[in-house]
Amino acid sequence: MTKLLNLYLDRFEGNFAVLLIDQTQISLPRKLLPEEASPGDFLSLDISIDENKKRMAASELARLKKHLKGNEG
Repeated sequence: MTKLLNLYLDRFEGNFAVLLIDQTQISLPRKLLPEEASPGDFLSLDISIDENKKRMAASELARLKKHLKGNEG
């Protein structure tokens, strides 16, 4: 499932962008925003779970656990 957030770019503070989501303020590194973004812009952010990477990480973890268990004896 994807969550769509609408952000308001309030201002820049050094290398950080101050964004507002409803009444919540967050800061992100400025380099993560589009170069043309400026204070007063509204931005969209899609947040979703990467199921493929999640499965790959779980598989790697299982492999490492098996490897470590084999080295205990």
